[in-house]
Amino acid sequence: MVDYRHPRRSAAPARPPAAPAAGPAVPLARGGISYDHPRRRSVLAGPGYRLRRLPDGTPQRFDPERTIEVTANVDQAGRWALQDVEQAFWHLAEATGLTFRFVGLNALIPQQQLHEVVDPARPSIHVCWAKPGPVAGGSDLLPPEEPLSGDRLRLAVGVACARAGEVPTAGGTALALVRSTVVIDSTVRELYSPGFSTGGSRGTTLLHELAHAVGLDHVEDPAQIMHPVEAGQPAEYAPGDLAGLRRVGAAAGPLPLLPRR
Repeated sequence: MVDYRHPRRSAAPARPPAAPAAGPAVPLARGGISYDHPRRRSVLAGPGYRLRRLPDGTPQRFDPERTIEVTANVDQAGRWALQDVEQAFWHLAEATGLTFRFVGLNALIPQQQLHEVVDPARPSIHVCWAKPGPVAGGSDLLPPEEPLSGDRLRLAVGVACARAGEVPTAGGTALALVRSTVVIDSTVRELYSPGFSTGGSRGTTLLHELAHAVGLDHVEDPAQIMHPVEAGQPAEYAPGDLAGLRRVGAAAGPLPLLPRR
């Protein structure tokens, strides 16, 4: 699991200024300000980006030869959220060369103990908005607010989770992502403007979480979308993000085959 965090005050929160100041589940450690937490399984793969790894040591990737089905739950997202989701996937497709197909809306709110039936031959990504915690309309995938100093809190605006499994290919079997889920906190919608404006927009959050969903990790460069704290970045993938997305996309070529048993 990985998350995207945004600082705010606990009282009377306001939008921050734009200027910067299927196999078993693969557990993804919670993110944070420091991406060097010892529980993280990531590798610095090049300037400006980090890749996450599967249990066999290869980068987390979807099979580039399969269409990835997309579903969404925008019941708690606010106006025009579906259009923002569609635009975010357009940016992701352009950056990765992967093919995404929207198959519909649903009411699914993922939970940690929700065991979905996943077809490895039909990889998918689900995007939804929910409240934090085990409440009505909530997801326990969203971590609670974390106290900092004084009256300040740091909020996890979104999380992305992934599952990997063995995928049949023309030449044999490969290990790949088969299901990713993005959950965005619906209770902090006032922090983010709809659309893809610079700094604190819904589009920036979607681009960040979707890059996690296809295999990127956090970086310390605040100019990249994959920086773990919103820092006034433009709502578009920066050069480091694009380099990483190419490493997990179609340009990386076919998946490596597992040894025959």
